[in-house]
Amino acid sequence: MQTNRVAISSSSQISADAGREVADAGGNAVDAANAASLTQLVTEPGAVSLAAGAFILIWKGGEDPVTVDGASEMPGRKAPASNFGRNLREVVLPFGGGTPTAVGYSSVATPGA
Repeated sequence: MQTNRVAISSSSQISADAGREVADAGGNAVDAANAASLTQLVTEPGAVSLAAGAFILIWKGGEDPVTVDGASEMPGRKAPASNFGRNLREVVLPFGGGTPTAVGYSSVATPGA
């Protein structure tokens, strides 16, 4: 479903409609995504939960896209800056327009951290 300002995608029509209503009432894309996601908690509780992860892409017109990985935490995140990211190497993934990412044992996700 697409409105005049945001695109909303959901496996539930009810959730997509909730996002559209928020956008039509003046909300931005993040507001619409929150409305759709919160509605999804109720319409598909077996697939969506507050304790799960989230991958969010925010792309403002004329700017580079920003991806938020809300799935988990890196174990080394609390390390001193001099140690953070040790033994990581950058890899450019072939999808998503060549998205660079860091890989290595200190980048392994810790669910629920």
